[in-house]
Amino acid sequence: MAQYAQARGLKTLLAACFSQAIETYHQWRVFAYGPAGVCVQFDKEALLSSVPAMGFSHRLIGYKTPTELHSSYATIDELPFVKGMPYRDEIEYRILYSSETQVANSKSFSINLAVVRAISLSPWLAPALVEATTASIHDIPGCEDIPVTQSPVVSNQFWLKYVAQNSR
Repeated sequence: MAQYAQARGLKTLLAACFSQAIETYHQWRVFAYGPAGVCVQFDKEALLSSVPAMGFSHRLIGYKTPTELHSSYATIDELPFVKGMPYRDEIEYRILYSSETQVANSKSFSINLAVVRAISLSPWLAPALVEATTASIHDIPGCEDIPVTQSPVVSNQFWLKYVAQNSR
């Protein structure tokens, strides 16, 4: 990304990265480890329709081996949308903001809260805080009907019950 920004003479290059993969332990551990992690599920088409045209671009990431990258002669414009094969399980979709004139640490745009399909709280959040956190989210105007659950990734009740029944 830094090389792309330099090659393009950009003063600002920002990225919002979204995984399209199903929820995994790996995602929680790497991207949102600890009790403060949150997964927000979006309606992709509705979210993308909110992205302004000016200064923004977005698309699915392509995954390549070093040999494929070299042999495909990826253009400079493709570089922010290419990653190595070890990251392919992320199935990443990326929204970029770039500017040749403006220096910025962030760039926002309005979205309708209806684009939020669900919120999953950290699997490491203390059970006593799940209810309070859910209530706090539902107290936000426009968020009353968003489903909020705690991720079962580390304490899936089906698996725990199965293990308990079959380990005797």
